[in-house]
Amino acid sequence: MAAPSVKKLAGFLALIAVYVCAGQFGLSLASVNASVSPVWPPTGIALAALMIWGIRLWPAIFIGAFIVNIVTPSPAGASAAAVIAKTVGVAMGNTLEGVLGAWLAERFAGGVKAFQRVRSLFKFVALAVVLSTTASATLGVTSVCLSAHANWSDYAPIWFTWWLGDLVGALIVAPLLVIWITQRSARLTPKQVLEVAGLLCASVLLGYVIFLEGKPSAATHQIEYVTLLPLLWTALRFRQHGAVTAVLVISTIALWGAMRGVGPFITPEPNLSLLFLQAFLGTMALMALAVAAVMAERRQAEERLRVQDAVSRVLAEAPTLKEAAPKIIRALCEMAGWDVGAIWSVDRATKEMACVEVWHVPSVNVADFEAMTREIKFSPGVGLPGRVWSSGQPAWVPDVNKDLNFPRAPVARKGGLHAAFCFPIKFGEEIVGAVECFSREVRAPDDNFLQMLPAIGNLIGQVIERKKTEEALRAKETQLRLITGITAVMLVQCSREMRYTFANRAYAEMLGLAPEQIVGRPIAEIIGAEALEAIRPYIGAVLQGRRVAYETEVPYPRIGPRFMHVVYVPDKDEQGNVRGWVGSINDITERKRVEQEHRRIETLKGAILDSALDCIISIDH
Repeated sequence: MAAPSVKKLAGFLALIAVYVCAGQFGLSLASVNASVSPVWPPTGIALAALMIWGIRLWPAIFIGAFIVNIVTPSPAGASAAAVIAKTVGVAMGNTLEGVLGAWLAERFAGGVKAFQRVRSLFKFVALAVVLSTTASATLGVTSVCLSAHANWSDYAPIWFTWWLGDLVGALIVAPLLVIWITQRSARLTPKQVLEVAGLLCASVLLGYVIFLEGKPSAATHQIEYVTLLPLLWTALRFRQHGAVTAVLVISTIALWGAMRGVGPFITPEPNLSLLFLQAFLGTMALMALAVAAVMAERRQAEERLRVQDAVSRVLAEAPTLKEAAPKIIRALCEMAGWDVGAIWSVDRATKEMACVEVWHVPSVNVADFEAMTREIKFSPGVGLPGRVWSSGQPAWVPDVNKDLNFPRAPVARKGGLHAAFCFPIKFGEEIVGAVECFSREVRAPDDNFLQMLPAIGNLIGQVIERKKTEEALRAKETQLRLITGITAVMLVQCSREMRYTFANRAYAEMLGLAPEQIVGRPIAEIIGAEALEAIRPYIGAVLQGRRVAYETEVPYPRIGPRFMHVVYVPDKDEQGNVRGWVGSINDITERKRVEQEHRRIETLKGAILDSALDCIISIDH
């Protein structure tokens, strides 16, 4: 327990030291008042620290601000009480600024994720930057004037200097620290490294020419905006990390020039020169952050579409979930940089979640973890899949080894696994499964990645249910084909377009064909035009929606005329429109022949009896 406490204390003291050093640098540029500087990096440092590590660090900000102001020279004759009052008031203003800014950023702009979306960026600027610096400037300048460290007549220029210095410090320093500390930078290819080097050289060269060459401001009037070219290019190509770094490089060179009294913003008044420079740098920083946020949103949208497309293609190509599962996991893991994945399916009968498939990168040895994952089952609320099943929402665990509700923690630790996320597979509102992925690194939650998972889960769920429906339909079709294949009754299904859509084996064999040779072909082509004309009146009746039963002789060209007993039933769609008919056919030719023979014999018998009676009568006479 001692080591974490020492580490926290060291961090606390380091924050105070950094704040004091930055404050001393800022006040070295003060001219309008000894306690007020147009360049104030501590605002950005305080805001970033409280956003990243929490508002509980506010005492470090207060102590740092107190130290900076207590050593600031006071006017001659100022009492100790006035100095203490001014120092406490300014320290309170600086602390309030950091606390208010961090709280507003977390509450309304997404906290440390504020720079990833344009909307959240402007909320950060309007609330965490503008509003908090306004409060600090008001409280601080009022304290300075009340303690007789400044005249009330100078309130407005001092207030504006304080406010602009704090605002630009928050715009430049806070994003720089937050982005580099909380967001992983993308790995650069050799080609991108050369591009970064070129952009850095271009920024330094332009900065030197514009801000350090020492020409009068008239000679460089408005040429300072040329520095936007490498700045915007860096923001476009390398997003947030590139944007804040380029802003830092150009700001450092510009400030160095202003401190030497050269550059396009130099005026006879040093404070005014720095205010002009700060206004330019603040505008430049905001523009770069906005461009980077636009590119980040675009990248997130492209990544979401790419993952969804990959999953869609896998699901379309694989006939079953069992075959699709490893490909789905692989697509997710490879695109997001995860090492192990598993897909789970809900068993409605047992009310448990069982593993469908596990996949991992070849370089990872997780045999025990894989074996346990395949064997274990989860009920709602138990384990990572069970939690997702119970809540219906994606879950992210920075380190499963420290999670109290992760039964596979021992084998995960053995396999070197740490971070994990899981999201539900849904069909409508019903959860039908879950997907989980693991990494060998400890990872903080990625909100942007989590936001795209529900759509993927819904997509997988829809396709899974569709495949289940298709499998059930195929099973029924197979069963129907088996039944209709062994029955002696001839069965057909035809469309309004007078084409066969189904024919069983008995019907096909009667015509000397296979069912595959009949389905899809016109009726006239199979039974002949003459036979079709013989049954056309009955077809017309069934297409009008009536059930039809008839017996007639059909002149088949292949097998000759046959007597048929036929029943037609209309085939209707969901709206009740007749789209065809189903026919049941029995060959009654032999029965008809027997009946005809019976009638012939009966006729012959009657004729013989009549003849015999005539003979008897003749003999009697």
